[in-house]
Amino acid sequence: MTVLTTEISSGDDAVDYTVHLRVHGMMCQRNCGTTVRKSLEEIPGCVDVTSSFENSHASITANLDIYGGVTSRLQPLVTHLSRSISTIRSN
Repeated sequence: MTVLTTEISSGDDAVDYTVHLRVHGMMCQRNCGTTVRKSLEEIPGCVDVTSSFENSHASITANLDIYGGVTSRLQPLVTHLSRSISTIRSN
């Protein structure tokens, strides 16, 4: 997984941080895409997640007021997702 871009947006009630990721090795939306989406949804402060097998892309938007360390959480998540995708591919 590679971080493509990041952006910060400010609304009336909160500041959101969005990270766009290139996800290498996804074989299908049903298994890999769902694994990526569910893993990203576990990050505290998560308000929105998308994943696309077709585009090898995922994104997470998190509320910075709830959790300000989204990027520090990404490296362990990248490792976890890479292992999960490898396991799915080998089955």
